[in-house]
Amino acid sequence: MTRPFGKPEIITPQRRRELMDAATREFYRPPGDPGPDYSRLYSPIVEQLRDDESSHARVLSHVDDEYTRHRDNQREHAAQHELRTIINEHRKDNQ
Repeated sequence: MTRPFGKPEIITPQRRRELMDAATREFYRPPGDPGPDYSRLYSPIVEQLRDDESSHARVLSHVDDEYTRHRDNQREHAAQHELRTIINEHRKDNQ
């Protein structure tokens, strides 16, 4: 049944029964039927997510390594600076 554009369909009790019957026919599953198997559909997506997760972890570990290296370099530089200062002060004292 076509209806004019923009006007709601008036659902009579008979029309409601027809719609319900159509819906039950379309979505009916006998008891014990597990229904559609979605695992094949989702497995590539899950694999993709797992890959993304591992590559993200790799990126994070690389960032971590860079940060650690940078911090170690800063510490080393500070230690060298400290040592240089101590040596210079020691030289001044001995002059």
